[in-house]
Amino acid sequence: MTRYQRIAQRLFATGIISIGVLTLVYGYSVLLFQPVPPAWTPWLRWVGLAAGIVMVATGAGLLRTRTARLSVRILLPVLLFWMLTRLPAPAADPLREISWFAVGEVAVLAAAALVLFTRLAELRADSTLQSLTIRHGPTIARVLLGFSVTTFGLSHFFEFAARTVSLVPAWLPYRTAWADLTGAAQVAAGLGALFSIHPRWSAALEAALLSTFTVLVWVPAVIAKPAVKSNWAEFLVTWALAGACWVVAAGTTAEDSDDAEAMTAPTA
Repeated sequence: MTRYQRIAQRLFATGIISIGVLTLVYGYSVLLFQPVPPAWTPWLRWVGLAAGIVMVATGAGLLRTRTARLSVRILLPVLLFWMLTRLPAPAADPLREISWFAVGEVAVLAAAALVLFTRLAELRADSTLQSLTIRHGPTIARVLLGFSVTTFGLSHFFEFAARTVSLVPAWLPYRTAWADLTGAAQVAAGLGALFSIHPRWSAALEAALLSTFTVLVWVPAVIAKPAVKSNWAEFLVTWALAGACWVVAAGTTAEDSDDAEAMTAPTA
């Protein structure tokens, strides 16, 4: 594992821990996109508690070499299940862009977990799942990232358009232009990853954009209004998404390609 990959993994791990803490503090609503019937509330509280504990534990586990293998084996299915719970929203209203954005938020995290699973899970060499993840894991992760990042960029021009402009720091001139420019950059990064056009640099571009948003938008927001729940949620989720994009970018290095070729090559 390269130094770049280790740093990206740690950034992602701290992001997962942050989402877990957010869930434990604010409850299961952090995990949801749409309101749920009141009758679901009692058991959803326990689901939120369990999810928060799992994310804190697995995120912490990714910070240590000895526990990373078990942690990623647990984290990937959890994130994939979380992503699936958001699919009913776009299925019910496929023309509403924000519904796809909601799926993309979790899909980026799942893409990073899949990259780490491919590298760290250490399944049996003769395992079908091992063969599938080595051969197809990076491609699936790239597609998930590309689709998701494209929805992030499109949100600048649809339901989030006015809000995106309001989030541009007041000291910057031409705030609408900055909002449109960053949206276009995210669409370009998403399409680049989706169609494998310089996918590593596309993922790195999105990671850099999200890291910039974290520092310029959400850190000041949290400092200015620390009691506002949404500021903490946006700050910590954006941090986690940035870390996830760094992981996917790091997962497309030449070292990974060589490892995949070596592990799938027939032996004499």
